[in-house]
Amino acid sequence: MSWLLPVRRSVVRPQYLLRNRGTALPCAHALSLCRPRCSSTFCPSNIAELLRPSPQSISAQRTPRDNEALTINGYVRTVRKQKRIAFAAIGDGSTLQTVQAVLPPQLAEGLSTGVAVTVTGKWTPSPGQGQSHELQVNQVQILGENDATCHPPIITSSDCEGAGEVFTVAPEVPSSSDKSSSNQIKKHEDMFFGSPKYLTVSSQLHLEALAQSVNKVWTLSPTFRAEKSDTARHLSEFYMLEAELAFVDDANVVMDVVEEMLRSVALKLQESVVGQELLEARARDQDQESTSVSHATLAQRWQGLAEGPWPRISYAVAIRHLKDAVAQGKVEFEYAPGHEDGLQTEHERFLAESLGRGGPIFVTDYPRNIKPFYMAPSNDLTVDESAAPTVACFDLLVPEICELVGGSMREHRLEQLLKSMEEQGLQQASDDSTDASDGSLQWYVDLRRYGSVPHGGFGLGFDRLLCYLAGVPNIRDVVSFPRWHKRCDC
Repeated sequence: MSWLLPVRRSVVRPQYLLRNRGTALPCAHALSLCRPRCSSTFCPSNIAELLRPSPQSISAQRTPRDNEALTINGYVRTVRKQKRIAFAAIGDGSTLQTVQAVLPPQLAEGLSTGVAVTVTGKWTPSPGQGQSHELQVNQVQILGENDATCHPPIITSSDCEGAGEVFTVAPEVPSSSDKSSSNQIKKHEDMFFGSPKYLTVSSQLHLEALAQSVNKVWTLSPTFRAEKSDTARHLSEFYMLEAELAFVDDANVVMDVVEEMLRSVALKLQESVVGQELLEARARDQDQESTSVSHATLAQRWQGLAEGPWPRISYAVAIRHLKDAVAQGKVEFEYAPGHEDGLQTEHERFLAESLGRGGPIFVTDYPRNIKPFYMAPSNDLTVDESAAPTVACFDLLVPEICELVGGSMREHRLEQLLKSMEEQGLQQASDDSTDASDGSLQWYVDLRRYGSVPHGGFGLGFDRLLCYLAGVPNIRDVVSFPRWHKRCDC
């Protein structure tokens, strides 16, 4: 069974996984749905489950039979190439143990430590010591290259040339002749970190790094936005639930995780004592003046989350629907809908109420020019090729609250990521991608150089979710110490 590494939280090990879409799935269980889709081969959710299957796992997590076809994802930990045979240890971060892959020399070409791979073969008893079974590989797919001969360590404690033959890493001391430069250096020295740093707006980029080690990671942590929005849906400091999933190549899989997770929350809330008490309180408040939503509206919200599947429409379809509604006189907007202008709050609210039937709705494949640099291009064949380029992303819209979740596939290819950064002014043009001047995002770009794999993720506004589930109209009322533009009282 797949296990997750929650950043700044303890490790969660799901005990079971239910495949029925109408059955409640906790967050960790929903995340474990993201695994390769295989038809003729057995595909364990991770190596830990392959080597030590949980006794509470369902049949899909069984131990493979001898000589059964098997496919696993992971990273090459070590590789030994001989004249007639090669051995590779494959790990994925779910356990310290590895799977020994035995393969012919021609299939081992291009394999080195750190390379991300998908390998398929027969699961056979091992004649060697150290493992009960091994994988006799007949197919190798390299997902992310990592040539160890081209990328050795830069800083090391090993003196392999003898004393006195190595350089010592030391900070550069600027010339004191340049007064302005000296003042600038002094200014930076006075800073705690030595240079300007900022409160985080998202943990996504860091989760992407961790996902390359343990496949699936999440964090529930504070984020900060310096937006001057004074609305019932915005705060300057709020909590975000973010997740990243490696070895995923379709945004629909990420949307499945979001849908199953929120459906699980809604179903458990409907069955809980707290949920019943909340509905009863809303029923009592109907005869009184109250700013909270009614009993019927709150029950409808929960039911809308519990039912499914939720509609999924492209951004182009959404814009066309908005324009048709205006042309037919069904609605009037303060801001006219346009393909290059993005969706305004009033547009999102109308889409959730009309196409979402009062429940959640996914809007996918937004134009590239209004989305961040890290999003991968769309691969949806239904997207009009004559239209502007789009990216494989989605927003989950719900009534009143509007955007609740945002997610996308991340660009995992080095050249394409550098090009996207350059187009958005984050990267200087360079003929050699390895010497690209990518500034403070160098570490993020480097993730694509060393065994990168297709991956995607999402971020959920946790306080907005509380607002929606509790029927509270203002997000400030579900936060202990709300802070927004020009208001930070404690």
